[in-house]
Amino acid sequence: MTFRFIAETRDRCRISDDFADRESAVQFGRNHWARIKRANTQRCMVIDSTGKAECLWSAPTDPRDIPVGKFANDGKRYRVTRPATGKWSAWTFVATGSDYHDSKTLAMVAPDGHVVKPHAVLTAICADPAARAAEYGQITGQCAMCGRVLEDPESRRRGLGPICAGKFG
Repeated sequence: MTFRFIAETRDRCRISDDFADRESAVQFGRNHWARIKRANTQRCMVIDSTGKAECLWSAPTDPRDIPVGKFANDGKRYRVTRPATGKWSAWTFVATGSDYHDSKTLAMVAPDGHVVKPHAVLTAICADPAARAAEYGQITGQCAMCGRVLEDPESRRRGLGPICAGKFG
């Protein structure tokens, strides 16, 4: 069985090589870590000859790529918005609560990706948006994107309905 180490950048360029065993592929990644990191790598993985992929490392999601929706972290609910028009168009906001009443803006990200107002919740959502959406769905029983009631056990576990899960990625 052969193994391929792949480092994929945000613009889909790849750094890759083939190896006889998994450990050699992982060691290749460790030895070339500085180069891989400079290349703005999105994720590193090892794929065996059967096509089974194992993700070794994945970069946190760019705050501009977080889907608009509702998330939870440590049992508390948050809302991510991105206005399409007006003074704040294309800015990303993270606020408390899951609706507009009594909410407080915690984090702000400019359209160029600069985090103007950082917050630990933004970091947690960027680290694993799918897990934060799932936590919201499990707490509320509602889809993290559209707010509909989740009736299917798999949808509740995922925190997203089947249609929104396809959009979420």
